[in-house]
Amino acid sequence: MADQHDRLLMLEGQMAGMAKAWLYLAAQIEIQRQLEPEKMQSALLNARWPDQPFEHHAQQLMRYLADQLAEARESRRAQELYQRTGRDE
Repeated sequence: MADQHDRLLMLEGQMAGMAKAWLYLAAQIEIQRQLEPEKMQSALLNARWPDQPFEHHAQQLMRYLADQLAEARESRRAQELYQRTGRDE
């Protein structure tokens, strides 16, 4: 039983690390204007794994990634607006 628990923890850690790395890369590509955010969000939210037992979990992850990218985008936008006011100096 411990082996299975350890394996699940390992997989969870690997997924968390991969998700964080992917978010960082996607945000950098967005910042460089090499990616259209709307197309990325649509691709994430429309991804499917027919007849796979993990599909529900994969779709939840895709929604999470899309939400995280949107939040990061909004944060960058707010920071840019704030910097334009000159109050950050």
